[in-house]
Amino acid sequence: MPESHNSDNALCRDHDKRVTGIEHKIETSKEAMGDVKKLLNAMSGKIDQLLEKVARVELLEQRHNNHQAEIERAHNEIKDAKEDHTELAKEVRAFMNFAKGMGFLLYAVCGAVAVLMVKVLFFTASKGMTL
Repeated sequence: MPESHNSDNALCRDHDKRVTGIEHKIETSKEAMGDVKKLLNAMSGKIDQLLEKVARVELLEQRHNNHQAEIERAHNEIKDAKEDHTELAKEVRAFMNFAKGMGFLLYAVCGAVAVLMVKVLFFTASKGMTL
């Protein structure tokens, strides 16, 4: 019996070692789980920050696109205004040339009338006529 008693003690010691090993592994696992939870909480905070930054970038990108569209629209309006200005400038130049021509024509007609009046006065004076 002593032999079986020794083998029983050896089995008990092996069993106790296993239980102690398992308990140690459980404690280590609990510590690791705590560390993992801390890491997940930290990562959750970082992920929240990243999501905020992504939302901010998306908002800035949308504003940029809106500004680009507004700038393009403004450039088109400027281009249209420039074309209208060019057409108006051509019309104004044509009117100014017409007005200059009319003024020259008016001076020419007035000059011709003045010359005719002088001729008539001299013609009547040379013929002895008085007005």
